[in-house]
Amino acid sequence: LFRSYESQGWNADGLEMWLWHGLPSDNLQTTVMQGFSMARTNLEFNMYGAGIYFGVDPRLSRHFCRDTRNNPRTICSMLLARVVVGFCTERATIPSHAPYCTNNTITCKSKKCLDLRTAELRKPENR
Repeated sequence: LFRSYESQGWNADGLEMWLWHGLPSDNLQTTVMQGFSMARTNLEFNMYGAGIYFGVDPRLSRHFCRDTRNNPRTICSMLLARVVVGFCTERATIPSHAPYCTNNTITCKSKKCLDLRTAELRKPENR
């Protein structure tokens, strides 16, 4: 990818970064052997749409590792990956809650909130 950018005359400096990715330990071997896959992306809820998330700070990546938020003693695997970041843009977050929801947690499981997030994630602009 780096060479393809250079061949088009782009300055590829800064397009690659070392970033952290937190994942459940039971997914580590599959990810290492097969790479990151959009097929295994969680479509139930992602703050910025469907995708594979990385962080500069390993604490942030660990926080988003499934099953570790409610139990800090849960083992979470961390990968330090060389990521081609391309040109980044800011996006609005996908709503966490349906109107008039009184639950303040980011992982609200009410049917209305789940349906809202599912509909938002299925939109082409959020994929």
